[in-house]
Amino acid sequence: MIYDEATGALACEPARLEIAPGDTVIWINDDPDNEHNVAAYPDRIPQGVEPFESPMFTRPGESWSTTFTMPGSYYYHCHPHEAVMRGFIVVGHESASEEFRALEPGEMEHEHGIDAH
Repeated sequence: MIYDEATGALACEPARLEIAPGDTVIWINDDPDNEHNVAAYPDRIPQGVEPFESPMFTRPGESWSTTFTMPGSYYYHCHPHEAVMRGFIVVGHESASEEFRALEPGEMEHEHGIDAH
Protein backbone atom coordinates (compact mmCIF):
# COMPACT_ATOMS: atom_id res chain seq x y z
CA MET A 1 0.00 0.00 0.00
CA ILE A 2 1.88 2.99 -1.30
CA TYR A 3 1.65 6.74 -1.70
CA ASP A 4 3.77 8.43 -4.37
CA GLU A 5 4.64 11.87 -2.98
CA ALA A 6 5.69 13.17 -6.40
CA THR A 7 2.37 12.38 -8.09
CA GLY A 8 -0.01 12.04 -5.15
CA ALA A 9 -1.02 8.60 -6.42
CA LEU A 10 -2.26 5.90 -4.04
CA ALA A 11 -1.99 2.24 -5.06
CA CYS A 12 -1.92 -1.38 -4.02
CA GLU A 13 1.33 -2.75 -5.36
CA PRO A 14 1.34 -5.05 -7.17
CA ALA A 15 -2.20 -4.55 -8.47
CA ARG A 16 -2.30 -8.19 -9.64
CA LEU A 17 -0.62 -11.06 -7.84
CA GLU A 18 -0.55 -14.75 -8.81
CA ILE A 19 0.06 -17.26 -6.02
CA ALA A 20 -0.43 -20.96 -5.27
CA PRO A 21 -3.05 -22.38 -2.88
CA GLY A 22 -1.65 -22.27 0.65
CA ASP A 23 0.43 -19.13 0.06
CA THR A 24 0.20 -16.22 2.50
CA VAL A 25 -0.05 -12.61 1.33
CA ILE A 26 1.18 -9.80 3.58
CA TRP A 27 -0.01 -6.23 3.02
CA ILE A 28 2.29 -3.54 4.43
CA ASN A 29 1.40 0.12 4.80
CA ASP A 30 4.13 2.21 3.18
CA ASP A 31 2.20 5.49 3.36
CA PRO A 32 2.98 7.95 6.16
CA ASP A 33 0.12 10.31 5.27
CA ASN A 34 -3.01 8.13 4.91
CA GLU A 35 -4.89 5.34 6.67
CA HIS A 36 -5.59 2.15 4.68
CA ASN A 37 -7.12 -1.28 5.03
CA VAL A 38 -7.66 -4.35 2.87
CA ALA A 39 -11.20 -5.64 2.27
CA ALA A 40 -12.45 -8.32 -0.09
CA TYR A 41 -15.37 -7.60 -2.37
CA PRO A 42 -17.85 -10.15 -0.96
CA ASP A 43 -19.21 -11.06 -4.40
CA ARG A 44 -15.81 -11.15 -6.12
CA ILE A 45 -14.21 -14.05 -4.23
CA PRO A 46 -14.68 -17.81 -4.74
CA GLN A 47 -17.78 -19.58 -3.50
CA GLY A 48 -17.28 -21.09 -0.06
CA VAL A 49 -14.89 -18.35 1.08
CA GLU A 50 -15.75 -15.75 3.71
CA PRO A 51 -14.83 -12.15 2.88
CA PHE A 52 -11.68 -10.88 4.57
CA GLU A 53 -11.05 -7.43 6.03
CA SER A 54 -7.98 -6.12 7.79
CA PRO A 55 -7.92 -3.58 10.58
CA MET A 56 -7.13 0.00 9.57
CA PHE A 57 -3.40 0.68 9.08
CA THR A 58 -2.69 4.01 10.77
CA ARG A 59 1.14 4.06 10.65
CA PRO A 60 3.81 3.11 8.12
CA GLY A 61 5.09 -0.42 8.59
CA GLU A 62 1.83 -1.83 9.96
CA SER A 63 0.90 -5.06 8.23
CA TRP A 64 -1.77 -7.73 7.97
CA SER A 65 -1.71 -11.13 6.32
CA THR A 66 -4.02 -13.91 5.24
CA THR A 67 -3.45 -17.36 3.76
CA PHE A 68 -5.34 -18.28 0.59
CA THR A 69 -6.29 -21.96 0.46
CA MET A 70 -9.17 -21.95 -2.05
CA PRO A 71 -8.20 -21.56 -5.73
CA GLY A 72 -9.78 -18.74 -7.69
CA SER A 73 -9.96 -14.95 -8.06
CA TYR A 74 -9.96 -12.54 -5.12
CA TYR A 75 -10.73 -8.87 -5.73
CA TYR A 76 -10.05 -6.45 -2.87
CA HIS A 77 -9.88 -2.74 -2.11
CA CYS A 78 -9.01 -0.15 0.53
CA HIS A 79 -12.22 1.24 2.05
CA PRO A 80 -11.08 4.89 2.36
CA HIS A 81 -9.57 4.93 -1.15
CA GLU A 82 -11.68 2.44 -3.08
CA ALA A 83 -11.70 4.45 -6.30
CA VAL A 84 -7.93 4.07 -6.77
CA MET A 85 -6.68 1.36 -4.38
CA ARG A 86 -7.84 -2.01 -5.67
CA GLY A 87 -6.09 -5.30 -6.21
CA PHE A 88 -6.60 -8.74 -7.65
CA ILE A 89 -5.12 -12.02 -6.44
CA VAL A 90 -5.22 -15.20 -8.51
CA VAL A 91 -4.82 -18.35 -6.43
CA GLY A 92 -3.97 -21.18 -8.81
CA HIS A 93 -6.38 -20.11 -11.57
CA GLU A 94 -8.86 -17.32 -12.29
CA SER A 95 -12.52 -17.88 -11.38
CA ALA A 96 -15.21 -18.19 -14.02
CA SER A 97 -18.15 -15.83 -13.43
CA GLU A 98 -20.33 -18.63 -12.03
CA GLU A 99 -17.66 -19.54 -9.46
CA PHE A 100 -17.93 -16.28 -7.51
CA ARG A 101 -19.60 -16.14 -4.12
CA ALA A 102 -23.18 -14.85 -3.93
CA LEU A 103 -23.90 -11.90 -1.68
CA GLU A 104 -25.38 -12.72 1.71
CA PRO A 105 -28.36 -10.72 3.01
CA GLY A 106 -27.16 -7.33 4.24
CA GLU A 107 -23.87 -7.37 2.33
CA MET A 108 -23.17 -4.48 -0.01
CA GLU A 109 -22.30 -5.06 -3.62
CA HIS A 110 -19.24 -3.17 -4.82
CA GLU A 111 -18.87 -2.96 -8.58
CA HIS A 112 -16.92 0.26 -9.00
CA GLY A 113 -15.29 -0.52 -12.32
CA ILE A 114 -14.08 -4.02 -11.46
CA ASP A 115 -13.35 -6.16 -14.49
CA ALA A 116 -14.85 -9.64 -14.29
CA HIS A 117 -12.48 -12.24 -15.74
